[in-house]
Amino acid sequence: MDATHASVTTWMLLGTAAIVSLVHGLLPNHWLPFVLIGRVQGWTARRMIHVLAMAGAAHVAVAGAIAMVTLLVGIALADTLSEHADVLPGLILLGIGLVYIVLDVRANGHHHHLHHDVHEAASGGMPDRSAIVTLVLTLALSPCEAMVPVFVSAAPTGDPALLLLLVVVSGIASVGVMGTLAWMAWHGSRRVEFGRFARRERLVVGLVLAAIGAATLAIVAAGGHA
Repeated sequence: MDATHASVTTWMLLGTAAIVSLVHGLLPNHWLPFVLIGRVQGWTARRMIHVLAMAGAAHVAVAGAIAMVTLLVGIALADTLSEHADVLPGLILLGIGLVYIVLDVRANGHHHHLHHDVHEAASGGMPDRSAIVTLVLTLALSPCEAMVPVFVSAAPTGDPALLLLLVVVSGIASVGVMGTLAWMAWHGSRRVEFGRFARRERLVVGLVLAAIGAATLAIVAAGGHA
């Protein structure tokens, strides 16, 4: 991969990480359960945000760990992949985006998301430790589905530093949005509810990934013909 294509790939992946993380963080099932359970538990807003930050960090970190395994495979196959390394990230994003869209259409938007289980737990109080463990594990044990493709698409670059940067950018963006919306909901300045948008996570993320993947391939192709 030459310097120009490497630069395009790096900025594309960073931009994708930021955009997908923001979209992912907007979904109510990633932050509303913290508000609901926090209210039931009698927490302060500060404590609720602290728990949300821990869970969000675990959510992104697990996805990053999964991608690191893929990155190691990419490094092992570096010589084989080198000739196509400039187009592989775009192809991965486009391909996984289309898969998400197909899965969502086939499920007709009625797939069940693990995060919804926490919503049911908010119907009654529980020991604080149990509430915190439930919230953190619910996100940690359901790796960030939206971000895994972005992290995996960095594998062909064979650059651990880039993957780490993607995880950091993703964590800051998603947890920042989740925390902001949770804070607003806590103080009643925003009406929140589980709606159609939350049930179509794969469709929304799939469209974003496919669009960015296609755009990246077009940019690389244009650069190759320049």
